[in-house]
Formats: sequence, structure tokens, C-alpha cells
Amino acid sequence: MIEGLSYSYDGRNAALDGVDLRVAEGELVAILGRNGSGKTTLVRHMIGLLQAGSGRVTVLGKDVSVTPTHELARDVGFCFQNPNHQIVSFTVRDEMAFGLKAHEVDVSEHDQRIREALATVGLLDSLEAEVFDLGKGQKQRLALASVLTLRPRILIIDEPTTGQDPQMALEIFDIIKRLNDAGATILIITHKIDYAAAYADRAVVMGFGQVSFDGSFHDLLGDIELMRSNSLDLPDTTKLAVLLAKHGVPPWLSTYAELEHAVDRLLEASRAH
Repeated sequence: MIEGLSYSYDGRNAALDGVDLRVAEGELVAILGRNGSGKTTLVRHMIGLLQAGSGRVTVLGKDVSVTPTHELARDVGFCFQNPNHQIVSFTVRDEMAFGLKAHEVDVSEHDQRIREALATVGLLDSLEAEVFDLGKGQKQRLALASVLTLRPRILIIDEPTTGQDPQMALEIFDIIKRLNDAGATILIITHKIDYAAAYADRAVVMGFGQVSFDGSFHDLLGDIELMRSNSLDLPDTTKLAVLLAKHGVPPWLSTYAELEHAVDRLLEASRAH
């Protein structure tokens, strides 16, 4: 829970300005907004990397300002946008074991946890590889897998599709959805609004250090002016739905399946007449 959170990097300009936000257990929340809107600054307060200038941040009932970062990390996993800022080892196996050792997880559990996490992100075949040999997309998955070894209750992911082609990006969102279905609470910063709309339960839009919108993608995609003012581009399927709105297609549709269903209903109605 975030209450009245404000923060400034330079003491003059507000990076966050009175932010209030509550995330319920089990939610999958997409955090959206233009560059510099405060997205990453916001989530870094949730894991203790930044301390609030004013306001309060509590995670799983713990006040972040007085809870050691290593203690928060047991329950809250964080994946940086750039995996090179997170990876510290030369081999995949050592990288996967690093967090387990740091948090004193019983050695007898290491192999199972490592294999389980790598399998989740599709990297089990790279267990014995050197990190240097991995592509950027693979490093992104490795960073996520290393966090998953600790089995966090909350997972915060900053731009997980960086360096991924469209198919890999889709696979990443599939992974995130599976983790959420398994019980993890997930906050994801992303510029992939088409993927976010298809997978997330809720959209939070940051604008100039404040929450510009907090609600369903249905409502967000239906507010063209809000989207435009926050430099958010409509998914291609939504753009097509908007063009078809005069024929009765809901203009907020975001997935191909939804659009196909709406068009099928139109065709059925026309045949009936």
C-alpha cells in the first residue's frame, strides 16, 4: 500500500507527487506511462531501493522505510529493465545459486529450485552455459529466473520484453500470466500496451509523478484523450475496433479473439436480417 508518496531526486523537481496506490493479493497490474512519468521510481520504493521523501509505503504489512532490503527481498522479487544491472556471475548455474546462497536457503533445495525456475522461463538447456554467451533476451529471462528461485509472493518486473522479438515477448507474458495464476502478485512496467491489455487485470497510468488513471483496460482504451495525453498508443486491434464502432463493434477491444468474436456477431446479425 502506498499513501501520499512523494520523492525528488534533486530536491526541487518532484519525481513522485502524492501518489496513492493499493494492490490486492493476486492481482496482475500493468504500470504504464511515458518515459520520465515516475513508473520505475514508484516501484523502487516498494523494494526499499529508494526512501520516500514523504508518505508511507507498506508491503505485506511491513513498513518499507524500516524494513531491511534483504528482508523485503524474501517476499518481493524485482527484475531490472537492464539485466546487466542484476546479473553478477559468469555462469548460469552460479547466477541461479547466488540469491539462494545470499538468503541462506538450504543447499539441499538449490538444484530443484534452480531447475524449476529455469524451466519456467525456458532456459533449462542453458544451465551449464556462460552468461557471456547469452543474448540480451536470454539474459532478461535469466534475471527473472534467478528471482523466481526465491519463490517471491510479489514480483515486480521492469520492461520484461526488452531485447525480445514479438514471439519471445508473447512467451514472456505467458510466463508472467502463469506465475500470476499460480498465486503471485505481479506488477509489470511495460510499454507493450497490447500485451498488457490482453494479460493484466488492471492498468495504472503514471503521468508527471502522479497516478493519471487507475482502472480497467476497458475504461482506459475507451478514453482516447487520456491515452493521447499520456503518449500511449492504442493496440492495433483497438484501432480497428474504433474504426468499426459505427457498425456496433465495442471500441475498447484489445485482443484478436475479442475482435473476431465481435465481427462474427456482426456477420450473424447481418445474415439474420
